[in-house]
Amino acid sequence: MRVFPSMIALLIALVSGSAAGSDQVSIIARLKSATIASDRQPAFCLSFKNLTKDYLNLYNVGAYWKWKIEFVRVMGRSALRQAWQLQFDVAGAYVPIKHEQMAAGSQYVLDVDLNDPSYTFVYAPSLDVKKRVRHLDPGKYLMKVTVSLEPPFADPHEWTGPLETELVKLVVVPAKVETPSKAILAKWNATLDKVLKDKLDPHGLWENGMFAKIELPSTATSDDVISAAVNRNILGSKAYSVNLVRELKDEQRKTAVLMRVGKTEYVLIDYYIANIGWWSRFYEVKIDQ
Repeated sequence: MRVFPSMIALLIALVSGSAAGSDQVSIIARLKSATIASDRQPAFCLSFKNLTKDYLNLYNVGAYWKWKIEFVRVMGRSALRQAWQLQFDVAGAYVPIKHEQMAAGSQYVLDVDLNDPSYTFVYAPSLDVKKRVRHLDPGKYLMKVTVSLEPPFADPHEWTGPLETELVKLVVVPAKVETPSKAILAKWNATLDKVLKDKLDPHGLWENGMFAKIELPSTATSDDVISAAVNRNILGSKAYSVNLVRELKDEQRKTAVLMRVGKTEYVLIDYYIANIGWWSRFYEVKIDQ
């Protein structure tokens, strides 16, 4: 029987978790769920094991946004075609350093939930450098993570890597699409109308004060501006969903966005300022039930 590389990859991917090892550390990667909807993000855990007879330090082991995290699309017999690599927009609030020390033979488990990430991110493909997506399309994928740590000092007890996990299978299924009713749309529009009336006075005083500047070009998409605004404001979460986007027909060409960040509803107002970037501000709201 002739064995093709694609068959080997698929056989490896049939396990729910997979291990990679070195002389000092082994890492087992496991997905929290092997199947997710296309409007959700993967969640996984990495189990580190100290293989030495002495302690090892994992400096800033929680900084997964510095690692190489890939989801390789599986396409029938041709198998591996395109890898989607996570690219994080590392900006905004400081994330505390997570430092762990492992005794000889001990384990440490790190949980990573991309549904509530430390920073917003996109998936960047290997074959089309211009394309970016916020969620994986429905299909079969193989996840692999390359872990590398960056301790600020040289010490034999500081483990650095890099170490690549073996492949883990992920299936993405189409998400259920729910179209908002006319009644819900009316409430969303009423919420936007109230904020625009109450906050945006005609004399421009609402622009006073500090704002989180977004250094994107004037041609940036609304999706990119929204993501960058969430990332650069302290809102308690980087997980967000958009309900309604309204482009205002005024001189500044402002955009009003009704959205949820974490468990809180907001209206985001943004517009572009030449030679500065994008002005943005969030207003907390309550949608009438």
